[in-house]
Amino acid sequence: KEILTTYTGTVPGDAMKQVIPSSSGESFDAEYLITDDGELRQAVFTGVFYPKSEEMTYTVDFDDYGTELEIKEPS
Repeated sequence: KEILTTYTGTVPGDAMKQVIPSSSGESFDAEYLITDDGELRQAVFTGVFYPKSEEMTYTVDFDDYGTELEIKEPS
């Protein structure tokens, strides 16, 4: 059982353009769900992500913390 805390804020438009180049606007509303261990579980972003579109919301869920993956060098 996890205890989650919600934090709200904004993401600058320039930072969002690094992730979604077609996004427009000076800032995007953001909401984060953080565990009591400080792990991000969910991020929700609202704003205009595509030209000539209405405001929309993206929800990104994070899980599988602590998973160890073996990364092999390409041959």
